Amino acid sequence: MTQTVNECYECGTLTKDTQIIDNRHICNDCLNEKYAICSDCGEMVSIDNTYTTHDGRTICENCYENNYFTCDDCNQIYHQDTGHIYLHDGSTICEGCSYEYYYCRDCEEYFHPDDMVY
Repeated sequence: MTQTVNECYECGTLTKDTQIIDNRHICNDCLNEKYAICSDCGEMVSIDNTYTTHDGRTICENCYENNYFTCDDCNQIYHQDTGHIYLHDGSTICEGCSYEYYYCRDCEEYFHPDDMVY
C-alpha cells in the first residue's frame, strides 16, 4: 500500500507524514512548532489563535470568547466561573484585583480608589 505524498500547508514540504487540520495538511514539524491543543475543548489550533490563561493553560479563540474574560486591571485571562466584578465604567476585574477597588453604597457600583470622592 502506497501512502500519498502531501504538501504541508505551512512550509510547503512534501511528505507522507501529515495531519489534517481545518482541511489542510500539516507536517509533523510544523504541527509541533505552530499548533497547540486547547486545554478546554481539545481541538488542535494554530498558536496564532490561542490565549494563555492566568494559570498557564492554552485555550483556543472560540473557548476564550465563550467562557473567559480578561481582567482590565492585571490583564490576565480567567474563566467566567471564577469570581469577578464589573466596575462603574464597564470594566471587568478578577477576584484577586477586586480587593484594590471600593464599593459605593450610594450608587451600588465598584470604583478604583482614584475615582472615589470622600
